[in-house]
Amino acid sequence: MKAFAISLTCIAALTTAQAQAADVNHYICRSADRVVVSDSDALQISYFVDTGILVGQVDNEAFHAMNARCVGLLEIWKEKEAAGRGGVGYCSYADREDNATVLEWKFKGTTRTWSFIHGTGKWKGINGGGKYTVPVRSKTQVPGTFQSCVHVTGTYSLSK
Repeated sequence: MKAFAISLTCIAALTTAQAQAADVNHYICRSADRVVVSDSDALQISYFVDTGILVGQVDNEAFHAMNARCVGLLEIWKEKEAAGRGGVGYCSYADREDNATVLEWKFKGTTRTWSFIHGTGKWKGINGGGKYTVPVRSKTQVPGTFQSCVHVTGTYSLSK
């Protein structure tokens, strides 16, 4: 009987430790400085650093109004169109109380994914991920910069 009670206690503890998954659905509108490291007829390598703000698409989206800072490395094979593009990078989202998350993003061709890799404060123990698209890009007015909005969707949960 003691073993049965201990098992139920362990199951209850495990159930409460795994939080319910919640939706991620926001835009990051950002401005970036971009540096071209190498540029030939076939291949361009560049990196960027950007800052922006997250705008939630539902009333209670947890990341609404957080600020974002991202860094990325881009690879563009010019003769391959979209299939020849790739990149990897990291973003930090911070709220007004300095609770923060860090996510990793990747893309190859038209496949774009992201995943949380770290959290602090109320975001400690965050995990999850999803996909993103870049539906809005403006024409660059200043050389070496770009502006865009990224639509981020997926799920996250917090383990305690």
